[in-house]
Amino acid sequence: MQSGLGLGLLRGHRATVDQSPLLHVTLTGERTGYYEDFAAYELLGKASREVWVYDGVWSRHRQKTRGRQPTDHPRHAFVVAAQNHDQVGNRAAGERLSAVVDEGRLKAASALLLTTPFTPLLFQGEEWAASTPFQYFTDRADPGLGKNVAEGRRREVASFGWSPIEVPDPQDPSNFERSKVDRDELEEPYHRGMFTGTTT
Repeated sequence: MQSGLGLGLLRGHRATVDQSPLLHVTLTGERTGYYEDFAAYELLGKASREVWVYDGVWSRHRQKTRGRQPTDHPRHAFVVAAQNHDQVGNRAAGERLSAVVDEGRLKAASALLLTTPFTPLLFQGEEWAASTPFQYFTDRADPGLGKNVAEGRRREVASFGWSPIEVPDPQDPSNFERSKVDRDELEEPYHRGMFTGTTT
């Protein structure tokens, strides 16, 4: 693995894949779909010390051993997140963590994220608890491919026990428009307070 970007970060490394769903399960109690692999609270301690929770251990959801031992790179070379485009965008309606937990839990997520030995990633608008969703959107020129993507999304959402009816058509341009953060929220006391708490 090459060191790149001039910051000691690793090009192409995906250290966030375990921490995001683990924090989500801990804060929301959701345990369906692949979240079932992150339902043990003791994993939170492991995630704060190690790069991956799944480092060559059995996955109940996948029914196989997954992951590998972390490399010998320093912990700050790995990026962790409480939420990212993948975690949020793959929810039925693209709800951010701020839409499914209360203010206290959001603050706890920020505290955990910002005090790990890893490099934190704040997903666009997370620093002020943005209220806008981040929905799965596509712009496929081939209508058949677009239809297949929409059907695949409905199947994936159903595997979490969510209603496929809640899933917007990924090809609908309004998904992209709804997913833009509203920076004017920073003028509102709640969002300004969250921003101040996260960035100071």
